Amino acid sequence: MGEWEVKLPPKKRGPAFQVNGIGRSYKPELDRLESPSVLDITWAAGVYEGEGSCFSSTPRNVTVTVSQKDEWLLERLRVYFGGRVHVTTKKSRHRGIHEWKAHGQRAVDFLTEIYLYLSPRRQAQILKLYPWQACLEGE
Repeated sequence: MGEWEVKLPPKKRGPAFQVNGIGRSYKPELDRLESPSVLDITWAAGVYEGEGSCFSSTPRNVTVTVSQKDEWLLERLRVYFGGRVHVTTKKSRHRGIHEWKAHGQRAVDFLTEIYLYLSPRRQAQILKLYPWQACLEGE
């Protein structure tokens, strides 16, 4: 090390723990800010039906996304269901598209709340995600 170089200690991560066995860490800044009404939940189901997707890289790692040009719509999802909104900045035809994402338990909670208001096709897509079958089919 030279005379002017400073060796910094390694960055410490905040506390991480399982949230109901789903997801790796808990970040309170991504929690919902308001409890949605039934009308808000049905509205969110319609938005998800048209613009959303969900996937799971492992049975315990569920992600939900909704993409949209208008950020205000996604901010509403963030307020009612938590998660994060960001804008695509890559140099592509999708530049400037806003995206709402929820991971882990937040994604599970969102899909559980809107499930009854979705089309059979969307319900079938959700049921393909392993952790859902028992709780959504009433077993």
